[in-house]
Amino acid sequence: MVRDPVTGLMVDPAWADIQHPVEKPLRASDATALRNPAPNVETEGRVNNYLLLTGANGGGASTPDSDALHIVGDNTFIVCVACDDWTIATDQYIIGKMTSPQRAYAMGVNNTDGQLFSKWSTTGSDTVTDLSTVYPVCPDDTRIWLKTTLDVDDGSGNHVSRFYRAGFSYTVDPSDIIWTLVGAAVTTAGTTSIYAGTTALEVGARGTGLQSFAGKIYRAQVLNSSGTVVADFNPNDAAAGATTMVSSTTGETWTINGSSSLVAGTMVAGLEFAAGTYFGGG
Repeated sequence: MVRDPVTGLMVDPAWADIQHPVEKPLRASDATALRNPAPNVETEGRVNNYLLLTGANGGGASTPDSDALHIVGDNTFIVCVACDDWTIATDQYIIGKMTSPQRAYAMGVNNTDGQLFSKWSTTGSDTVTDLSTVYPVCPDDTRIWLKTTLDVDDGSGNHVSRFYRAGFSYTVDPSDIIWTLVGAAVTTAGTTSIYAGTTALEVGARGTGLQSFAGKIYRAQVLNSSGTVVADFNPNDAAAGATTMVSSTTGETWTINGSSSLVAGTMVAGLEFAAGTYFGGG
């Protein structure tokens, strides 16, 4: 085992090739700052809402199908999540449209080993799956930004999936993120395509609430082949406890399903707490 320089956790040496998105070597002063973060005027006291999911069927959030969601070529998913357990024995869907016979695309966490997956369908009923070559090192219940991209035709007769991660950032703006490739690109001979499925887009589940994610989802975006955001699930668009919300960037209406709920979290000294947490003594 070796010690991860950012998280301080002991990890398998096989994961040592996962580089944290820092632009210079970690100095002793940097490590001290990470352990004892100073108040940050951009995050201190900010309420960062999230979707809380128990992993029970019927949960998650959903928005109706639209023409903008019919992505038949390259796609990108960007999400910010905190996973309760990276190694449970079932796939955990973070975002996607995967209800047969109208399956289209999805991303999430693979069962048991915690690798990221990119799934899509070419017919609406079949499923094609690519897995990241390594697990994106992250402690349970810790916020992390993740991204997947699918290139359906790389110009050389292949299709290529890439998986990315960022550090344990508390930003809620994806444009602030510095991405690092997780493992290696997954290149497969033959081009592919994505079926224009008409099922709803779901966050935190698939197939009307099946294989639900367990943890917190802070942001989830779908980008089309042109790199345009066509769906943006941002819990900060609604008050805690709301059962519906309208995306402030892309306009779709989201419904919170089942036992899932929107919760407010507040940043205090660089740490996140549920809104209303008492910090006094006695």
